[in-house]
Amino acid sequence: MKNAAILMVILLITSCVSKNTISDKPCKIIIAGKVETNKPDQKAELMMWFDGLSLREVTKTKWVELLGDKGEFRFESELYYPTDMRVRAGDVLFSIILHPNDSIFINVDEANGSVKFSGDRKETNEYINKYEFAIRNKTNEHWDLAYNVLKLKDAKVYKAFIDSIYQVEYNIAKQFVDTEKPNEEASRWIILQSRENYQELLFDYGITYGADASPDYFYKALEEILLITKETLLNGYLVDRMQSIYTFFYVQPAVEKEMKDGQDSIVLKKIIELVPDKYLQQMIIANMITRDYFNKGKLSIYENNRDFFDSYFTLPSLPMLLNQRYEKVKYELSLTSENMTAYRLKKLEGTSAKAIIDEVFEKNNGSVIYIDYWATWCGPCLAAMRKSKPYMKELDGKVAFVFLCMDSEEDEWQQAIQKNEIKGQHYFLDAAQSKAAKEAFEIVGIPFYMLLDKSGAIVESGSDLRIYNENVYAKIVELVEK
Repeated sequence: MKNAAILMVILLITSCVSKNTISDKPCKIIIAGKVETNKPDQKAELMMWFDGLSLREVTKTKWVELLGDKGEFRFESELYYPTDMRVRAGDVLFSIILHPNDSIFINVDEANGSVKFSGDRKETNEYINKYEFAIRNKTNEHWDLAYNVLKLKDAKVYKAFIDSIYQVEYNIAKQFVDTEKPNEEASRWIILQSRENYQELLFDYGITYGADASPDYFYKALEEILLITKETLLNGYLVDRMQSIYTFFYVQPAVEKEMKDGQDSIVLKKIIELVPDKYLQQMIIANMITRDYFNKGKLSIYENNRDFFDSYFTLPSLPMLLNQRYEKVKYELSLTSENMTAYRLKKLEGTSAKAIIDEVFEKNNGSVIYIDYWATWCGPCLAAMRKSKPYMKELDGKVAFVFLCMDSEEDEWQQAIQKNEIKGQHYFLDAAQSKAAKEAFEIVGIPFYMLLDKSGAIVESGSDLRIYNENVYAKIVELVEK
């Protein structure tokens, strides 16, 4: 019996890798601490998220609620490889690095914005926090300057300008590393992080003027500054944005031009042809299969190419996560649309979001309902809203347009509605309600849309269910005429 107990301990210890290694199995992480709020009349809100091998469509944002009146929190999850996590504690936003098996302790003082670390990665995270504090005001200035150049609608001028911004921010990062002399891991993260604004600003051009307006050399520039390796996975958010930009503004349009019904293998071949970076290939394939197929109830591309998927992926966790998603969608497809809606709504029981969703359903009983989940800080959300206006006008009185604002400040929500002149039914979801809605309806990114028929059954949902899309508009009209 004693030997069996010892063996069990050994198995538990050896089931996960050392803290500095990439694992093919998930390893436990613990993040705990305390947030001292400068708002004595209310608890500070805490949010943590990481992108999980850039699987925006497969993994979910991780939320944490404060425990007790003293602001203590404890968060447990699993991790395959060293990466970064974004943390928002009240008004304080910062990043941390964590490895499989890490236990990290954080104390945040919202009044002065200070963050103190203990436990694993203490030195690394102190340097990262110091760098982010030093660069914050400078990057905000750069965004304002870039926006003025963006309005010129000249790709070459804009690209030259943001190239100069990138050089300035890289020099700032390099100077910080040379002066402060952080450890190797913190130095690597800081240098890579200097590229974040460059990616975002390139992305902004396509969001503002459309994918066709962004020249190919925009994407070649991304390839040049960020070759994705196991080491660059340390900057998870940076890698996630890389694949997101590359997918939506370069790969997906090219795939759609050649895609024909029943020829799923074209998708895989085209991605491999277009994307030279092997890790980026895997991330894009995993996300596109999940978003464009699984989330639409199409499983054939996975079922017909299992041998390819089983042998292709070299990044840890991707095969397992895809298979889990496949099995989940397969089960959900066995439900009727009415049962599926009940299955989703049941997850809201016991949450404060239930009353809002119930009101939406009851108020619009007998009508086709189009729900838009958005946030005030989400550029693509606002751009899609503006583009949807003429289509909403055509369906005015025939479709109930409902807008649920998430993860935002209430005063900014009201200002955004007025500024963009968005008609329809508007609701604000606080942090807890946002979390509940995301978990119930499996919202992993915004904008996110849901289409309901006159009986209140969810017909379809997803990030690409945009009313100005010809097929989506036709589907809504068809529901109206039933």
